[in-house]
Amino acid sequence: AAEGEVIGSVKIETEATTENNIVISSSDKSKPVNIDMAGLDLEVSGTTKGANKEAKGIEATNGAAVSINNAGNITIKANSEKGSASAIYAQGTNNDNKATVLIDNAESETNAGGTVMLRAEGKGNVPVLNAGSHADVNITGKVDITNTNGNVAVSVGEGSTVAIGGGEIGDKNSVAIHVDGGKININADGKESVVI
Repeated sequence: AAEGEVIGSVKIETEATTENNIVISSSDKSKPVNIDMAGLDLEVSGTTKGANKEAKGIEATNGAAVSINNAGNITIKANSEKGSASAIYAQGTNNDNKATVLIDNAESETNAGGTVMLRAEGKGNVPVLNAGSHADVNITGKVDITNTNGNVAVSVGEGSTVAIGGGEIGDKNSVAIHVDGGKININADGKESVVI
């Protein structure tokens, strides 16, 4: 390895048989989840087999926050054999209690950056990246939200904002972006290419 080069990865994989499975979760505003990857890659994978049970890779609710900083490539997968699944889910309560998810994977002087790959497979049409109402989701670098199994790739609800640096969103079998009372910003700084 070259001097200063970071090599390695972290994998978090969980499986539930009868319960919901949420791999990384924050629901308490006073206790945010902050993860510094120090340039390493990250894989988050959650599966549940329970009837009508949910699988989520990352969840922030009730004005709480999850942040992943200095990340390389990130893969977030959620799979529910008999219920719904979202790779990222954020749901606040009002404008004073917004749920936030930040993934800082952009290339910078201190970080080589990477791509955030989101995958979700479950029953029903549930968005892969699901920003419900009063939520902010910011992925600073590139994304790969393809192979959506016919589901909406990115959904933005009332009072919510999704910001994505660039990358690929959607595929021929899905709605790429659905906005209902919120807003989405893609490639705001003009540094990345975008395919929708």
